[in-house]
Amino acid sequence: MTVRRRWPAIAAAMRALVRSYNEGAGIEGLTMVDHTDSESRDLILEVIARGGQTLALELSGSELCVRTNEGTAGAPDGGRRWLTFGLTDEDTAAGALQHWLTRL
Repeated sequence: MTVRRRWPAIAAAMRALVRSYNEGAGIEGLTMVDHTDSESRDLILEVIARGGQTLALELSGSELCVRTNEGTAGAPDGGRRWLTFGLTDEDTAAGALQHWLTRL
């Protein structure tokens, strides 16, 4: 199954993780915005933290990556971290968020 077909399930898993994080924190610390447009080739989910930090999960063509608003300056890939496709939808969402959440 292609990642594009899996995208709705990955987005649902990301929403569930954001909801669980907020419930555990007792505040709306994270907001998720789905920038998915069925007309666009690129699919993007953005998670915004209360302090303004952002994380974007992006499917561009057949590449799935995560990028933050604090990407590494001068990095050839713009600070993107590429994700593997062999994970479950839930593990893909968790893998996208985990490293970023530990730095908030």
